[in-house]
Amino acid sequence: KTDYIATINHYLTDSNGNNSTLKETENINNLTYNEVLRGENYKKTYVGYTFDKSIPETIIVTTGINELNLYYKANTNTEYRVNHYKQNIDDENYTLENTQVLHGETGTLVTPDTMTYEGFTIPPKQTITIEANGSSVVNYYYSRNSYNVSLIRGTGISKVLGSGTYKYEQEVTIDAEVIEGYTWNNWTGDKESSEQRYTFIMPAEDVEITANATANTYTVVYDGNGATSGNTETSAHTYDESK
Repeated sequence: KTDYIATINHYLTDSNGNNSTLKETENINNLTYNEVLRGENYKKTYVGYTFDKSIPETIIVTTGINELNLYYKANTNTEYRVNHYKQNIDDENYTLENTQVLHGETGTLVTPDTMTYEGFTIPPKQTITIEANGSSVVNYYYSRNSYNVSLIRGTGISKVLGSGTYKYEQEVTIDAEVIEGYTWNNWTGDKESSEQRYTFIMPAEDVEITANATANTYTVVYDGNGATSGNTETSAHTYDESK
């Protein structure tokens, strides 16, 4: 007689073999009385899991309940990815900076660490479940910080150009207009340069810069207008200073 049936139950567990969940049940038909069934012969492949054991290992087909329970442990090396995106300088979009390929236990929750990038704001951490097929992805977006450029009119400067707010690593160009009677000198402060029109890359902090000019010096030569005796020495005078 070959009309006996056995039931095979497939359970998924954590990596320690605990917290079993029934994945599926199948019936094996047309079995013979006293036929020996070995559980391992009926194991299946489940992505993210590895066959662990059958309880019992074997059964002998009888007229009663014929049942095998097969268990599969969660893999501890299931892949997941963490993408880190930096905000662009010229627009509000983001560009991929780095991808981490990490591993963990199938079906468990994981909260990947964020990274620290100078001049960027760290986003909140995310928690995800590690999918059995390795498709889990976390995307972290780091917004680019903005900082202030403060320009100060020093001696002999009528106007400074370029004050404002700039994104980190943005190109900044500053300039100054010099009062008549003065000659351009330099920029001093958090940035220093002798160039009147000066370009620099915005750092990850506010900057304060002073524009400086120097008063011109003039030489005065005295003419005696035909005098035959006495003389007046040549003198130097600085613009906008009494003497």
